[in-house]
Amino acid sequence: MNLLELATRVEGASGPDRELDGEIAKLLAPDRDWHRFENGWGARCLDDGAAFDMAPAYTASIEVARSLVPIGVFEEIWSGTGAKRSSAQLIYPKPAVGHRRHSIYVVAASEPLALCAAALRARAHPQQPGKE
Repeated sequence: MNLLELATRVEGASGPDRELDGEIAKLLAPDRDWHRFENGWGARCLDDGAAFDMAPAYTASIEVARSLVPIGVFEEIWSGTGAKRSSAQLIYPKPAVGHRRHSIYVVAASEPLALCAAALRARAHPQQPGKE
């Protein structure tokens, strides 16, 4: 699974999901030992690797989801909840005169899910559109 596939799964989630939290943690830190520890040390997961006990609550917490946003890439980070859905928008700095301002915009069931999905999409494409 890659970042964009995971972002799509997060967008489709109906609420906080510890399995998704674990998949995000595993994808972002593939070298970490994600095996079960009976003594509670380190990152723990179910034996099948699907649901993680110690993974950050990316899909439940706005603050934790915000930690996924690449530092120094976006001029503005916005998230909020509307009448039925929540959304997040990561806005790139304004480009040279005459060019369109780019952003990543995501709609999901909750604000943390939207922000998390937007951040995963940003990590999949770390450079501002139109820049090399």
